[in-house]
Parts: sequence; structure tokens; C-alpha cells
Amino acid sequence: LTASQPDAMITATPATALVAALCLLSGVTAQRGNYVDEGAFDYAEPAPPQRAAPRPAPAYRPTSSLSAAPRPTPVPILKQINRHNEDGSYTYGYEGADGAFKIETKLPNGEVMGKYGYVDDSGKVRVIEYGANKYGFQPAGEGITVAPPTLVDETTKR
Repeated sequence: LTASQPDAMITATPATALVAALCLLSGVTAQRGNYVDEGAFDYAEPAPPQRAAPRPAPAYRPTSSLSAAPRPTPVPILKQINRHNEDGSYTYGYEGADGAFKIETKLPNGEVMGKYGYVDDSGKVRVIEYGANKYGFQPAGEGITVAPPTLVDETTKR
């Protein structure tokens, strides 16, 4: 093999040197394995959280279907007693125009006795009598089932 002379010679100028350097650099950069184009991901700032627009309050429109139920007429009180004594005893009671009543008395020793009554749906007057003492509350009346009282042994000291 013999070396031959090139047919034309390229004259080196600053512009040709710059083009040659850029070509070399681009080849070196392209050969790197972790080359990343900065514009490849199209990153954008996150959008602000979405909030639903507030709903306007519904207009107030009174309707007859939403009206309050009729209130019962208050029952007049025909008789009333409320007596408190210095010894701690008392008596109180009332009688209503509808037939309902109550009377209760507390004795100085702490025992309570009383009764109350009312007219049921069938028109019958129901009366419940009661007492409360060291044996507990003791109601009595038609239709009431009461457990037998629990007796306390008074000979045992507490």
C-alpha cells in the first residue's frame, strides 16, 4: 500500500475548528449512558386542590305540611296543696280537671306515703297507692305486680 495525497486540502479557520470541536463533543456526550434531555419530562407545578363551589342556601318557603303539630290544651289545676313543716315533714298534692291527681306525705321519721291516679283511655280511673320506708318503695294498685319486700335483720349490727 502506498499513501496517496488528498485531492483537496481543507484550510483550518477558527470557524472550522469550532465546528470540529462541537462535532467531537456531541459524539462524546451522546455516548454517555446517563444522558438526560432536560425537556423530556415536561414537569409542571402541581395544580391547586379543587374545591367545590358553595351551594346557595335554599330559599325559605313556609309550607302547611311542615307546620307544628297542634299542642294539647293545658289541663287546669282545680286543687293544690303544698305544706312544709319545721320537722322536715311535708304534704303536697294536686287535682286536675282531667281527673288526674296526686297526694304525698312525708313523715318526720322519713317514711313517705301517697297515691296518684289518672283516667285511662277507656275512661276508667286508675289509682296507685305507694309507701316508702326502710323496706324500700312499695307500690300497690290494680295491674301492678310487686316483688315481695326484702326483710332486714335488725339484730345484726352494721
